[in-house]
Amino acid sequence: MRPLRLAYSDFWPGFEPGAFRLHRLLAKERGVVLGDFGDSDVLVYSDYGERHWGFRGLKVYLTAENMLPDFDQCDFALGPDGPRQDSRFVRYPYYAQALPLLGSLVRNPGHDPAAHMGREGFCAFVASNPRAPERNRFFRMLRRRRAVDSGGRHFNTLGRRVPDKLAFLRGYRFNLAFENTRSPGYVTEKLVEPLLVGCIPIYWGAPDVHETFDPGCMIDVSAF
Repeated sequence: MRPLRLAYSDFWPGFEPGAFRLHRLLAKERGVVLGDFGDSDVLVYSDYGERHWGFRGLKVYLTAENMLPDFDQCDFALGPDGPRQDSRFVRYPYYAQALPLLGSLVRNPGHDPAAHMGREGFCAFVASNPRAPERNRFFRMLRRRRAVDSGGRHFNTLGRRVPDKLAFLRGYRFNLAFENTRSPGYVTEKLVEPLLVGCIPIYWGAPDVHETFDPGCMIDVSAF
């Protein structure tokens, strides 16, 4: 069987196919050769352009955003949410697409979190996008009560931007983990990254988050 010839289009600047779990799995199971429009079996495209309109073969839509697939434009789609009863769609949120070490999210019976609770820092915050009113409002409210250390571009309190978010979170008991928007299925690295390092997320986002994640692993702001 010859390798599958894949082309990619309309991804963000700096996109590398090899960084995505889906590409690595295909390369392992079937073999993959990167091609261009003229010689590829399948085009995988995303939300950052319209070049994919010129491709005439099989098209797969892959998104990490809270966007719904348009099956007039694609034959198959993967993303955070879509028509779950449609065989042409597979739910594939961003954290499953790109983040490593996801197996460490599953705790063994009897897991003792005590080792993480002696951390000196109370709450960490890392964000770059200022256009999230729920997140902005909650950050200000919490800051009135307790110190929140912000290491991103937005609301920075450290005087510098942290180079490694996971290493930063390891020093704190809580992480203010709000999504940019609230949409079904739209769960990003904002929830998963603190869980990977034993930090409790103060979460706001997908209304169906508990379909995938144990409600006991987070403080869900929507419940209050």
